[in-house]
Amino acid sequence: MLSGRLAPTVLGINRHTLPDGRTRWGNTGGFHGYHTWSYHSADARQQLTVSVTTGYRGPPDTAELLAEALTEPDQ
Repeated sequence: MLSGRLAPTVLGINRHTLPDGRTRWGNTGGFHGYHTWSYHSADARQQLTVSVTTGYRGPPDTAELLAEALTEPDQ
C-alpha cells in the first residue's frame, strides 16, 4: 500500500497529505456502482477528478489513488 494520510472530514471536505508532504483538499462519493474522487491543491492549480465503475471488489483506496495520481515521479 502506498503511504498517504487522509485527515478527518471537516464540513464535507477531506484534507489528504501526499507521501511527499503536499496537501490536497477534496471529497469522495458514490452512487449505485460508481465511485468519484475530486481533490485539488489549495490554489486550484492542480486538480484531479476521477469517477470509476465499481464491481464486487469495491472502489480503490483513496490514499492509494491520490498518491499514484498526484505524486511526482522520481527523477
